[in-house]
Amino acid sequence: MRYFVTGCTGFIGIHLCRKLIAEGHEVFGLVRNPGKIPPDLLGRLKEIKGGLDVFERIDLVLPEVDVVIHLAGVITGRSSKDYERMNYESVVHLLACLNRQHWKPKRFILASSLAAAGPNRNSLNLRESDKAAPIEPYGLAKLRAEQLLKSQPFPTTAFRPPAVIGPGDPAMLTLFKMVNRGFAPLPSGKVQLLSYIYVGDLVEAIYIMSKEISEEHKLYFTTADDVITNHDIIREIAASLEKKALIVRIPKALIWLIMVLSTAISYVFRVPNFYDYRQYKQMTTSSFVCTSELLTAETGWKAKTGLAEAIRLSALGYKELKWL
Repeated sequence: MRYFVTGCTGFIGIHLCRKLIAEGHEVFGLVRNPGKIPPDLLGRLKEIKGGLDVFERIDLVLPEVDVVIHLAGVITGRSSKDYERMNYESVVHLLACLNRQHWKPKRFILASSLAAAGPNRNSLNLRESDKAAPIEPYGLAKLRAEQLLKSQPFPTTAFRPPAVIGPGDPAMLTLFKMVNRGFAPLPSGKVQLLSYIYVGDLVEAIYIMSKEISEEHKLYFTTADDVITNHDIIREIAASLEKKALIVRIPKALIWLIMVLSTAISYVFRVPNFYDYRQYKQMTTSSFVCTSELLTAETGWKAKTGLAEAIRLSALGYKELKWL
């Protein structure tokens, strides 16, 4: 099969492209910065040069492929407009571009997020049938992108992963570095219930979804079965690094102040916001837990990697990259 992957040089994209190529498929990737292509993918990944704005060109001709997988987007931004532009409008332009081609994909797959569903409300496990209620701009943009898929003239799938853990993940690196120095922050000082997934399990789920033959629109949560806490993550990181970490409880008021200062600095100096409203809401909400029962029932997929192994493999990956 022939695949077109956006976000192919990102954390999940690199793992996915390796999987697809290892399975013998031809993979085209949208590449803005060729320097980010790992050495093992050079010459094997067929590059389409450009960023997400390339899909706005009405004369753009894409190679005919069987499956389009849209992973590209942003998880941090200076404002809600950044999330809207990169996580919603980019999908609008990509879908319009595909509809201008002389061919149609057998399936279009969108990387959404658990944030599109929002936190838990009346039940422990969020399901696809539950009403979505995102609480911040990132989740709202992802939900709006999901809603575009139902009206497309080709089969579509959206998947909602929770926190994705694995080698090369830049989002978890800061916490690893803190624990390596002997301390770990506990925002708002309370325990959170969380879902997670190891990147290798997520890639396997995406691959299975790409072979779906149904003409129906699909929506799936993609998560490990076990529910963890933020304490569990800190404990496993400390174990993987053979360190003892002092847990520092941070009051909610201080977290709010950090968010305000970070946002102000981002606006004034036009730099990425390292701690914005999205992160504030996610770190001060008590429960983000979902279930993959539907995906398991329809495809047989099931996550295989537990938290301890996911963290151990992440630590090894950071060390191999000399990030830690």
